Amino acid sequence: MEHVSIASLAGNVPVVTFSGLSKSHVICGYRVGWMCISGDKECISDYIDGLNLLSSMRLCSNVPRQMVVADVLKDCEEMKAMLRKGGRLYEQREFVYERLNAIDGVSVVKPKAGFYIFPKVDVEKFGIKDDEEFVLDLLKETGVLVVNGSGFNWMEMDHFSVVFLAEIEVMEKAMEGVEEFFKSKR
Repeated sequence: MEHVSIASLAGNVPVVTFSGLSKSHVICGYRVGWMCISGDKECISDYIDGLNLLSSMRLCSNVPRQMVVADVLKDCEEMKAMLRKGGRLYEQREFVYERLNAIDGVSVVKPKAGFYIFPKVDVEKFGIKDDEEFVLDLLKETGVLVVNGSGFNWMEMDHFSVVFLAEIEVMEKAMEGVEEFFKSKR
């Protein structure tokens, strides 16, 4: 599927577009990004003036992180290969998706982007009343760290997030811990 920026469809309507390299180029945590303003800038001149004022007062480049950008942008094919069938990130996503879906009482939709998966838990089956307590119990009992769904403003207590960037061997141990944890809670 080809990405089409909303700004390319907006005509002369002002559009602020944000983007970055963390997810698209597998440099998570680097916080390297940008914003572009397109369309009629005249009607948002005060907004642009405010951005310029803030950027001259508060924002500065992170030079060590910017040094990585040139190398990352040069080798896009290697990154794309990791996301195709047989690639490291593709296989890690498939592995975690299959293992989580195999747990009775846990269901998950396969993500099409990002490096995390957001499983849903049958809270009645496992007696989960507080997702923060659930993730702390999981960490204490298994050493597996996940993020509670409410940490992403999910209002129900029935989801958690798993990052699948670690190598398969690490994810294997983590999934074993998650499986054992849920078996013990039935």
